[in-house]
Amino acid sequence: MSSLIESKQAWEQGPLARTLEKSPEHKPEFTTSSGIPLDRIYVPEEAPVDERQLGFPGEYPFTRGVQPMPERLFVMSLDITERKRQ
Repeated sequence: MSSLIESKQAWEQGPLARTLEKSPEHKPEFTTSSGIPLDRIYVPEEAPVDERQLGFPGEYPFTRGVQPMPERLFVMSLDITERKRQ
């Protein structure tokens, strides 16, 4: 396999196909709220992006989330919840 697209196709025809035979998905197609169809995974070759347009987490255009450190905020909230239970 020379490209990620070929590797993705092999994955779709192999491991993914076997898994879907045993456990089909609950919807025939997944879409965004705007109705745009979504692939299961994307490889960089399919969606070339200018890294300068991505921005940083918590900054416009919010492509990496609206919070500068979303994982830490989530972990902190779990920690607080767990402390309240004790």
